[in-house]
Amino acid sequence: MSETPNVDRARAAWGDPLPDWVELLARTCDASSQRRVADRLGKSNGYINRLVSATYAGDLVEAEKLVRANLDTARVACPAFSAAITQRQCLDYRRGTRARHPGLRRHIEGICRECIHNPDREA
Repeated sequence: MSETPNVDRARAAWGDPLPDWVELLARTCDASSQRRVADRLGKSNGYINRLVSATYAGDLVEAEKLVRANLDTARVACPAFSAAITQRQCLDYRRGTRARHPGLRRHIEGICRECIHNPDREA
């Protein structure tokens, strides 16, 4: 007996059109496993399952940020470094977990606060 692919489960649960970040999550699970994806995100298998099946009752905005940062291979043009960086690096810099030097952290914080790639910025 084969299991229903995560993409099909997600589409049935979320409807059409499927949010692109949910599709990214489901396709990544189909390419490996929910367990491996959960490990990459630092979450439980149940968390991934609830997102795919649209039963997660927590913060979906935060879940989307986590999925994009860890699974999306697209790069963003970072104005702080004048270079393209991964979304994971972008998230880490925004949240202060990547820049260890206080001067660099202040520089980045000022730029990140207004950056178009920062989904937390004030509109």
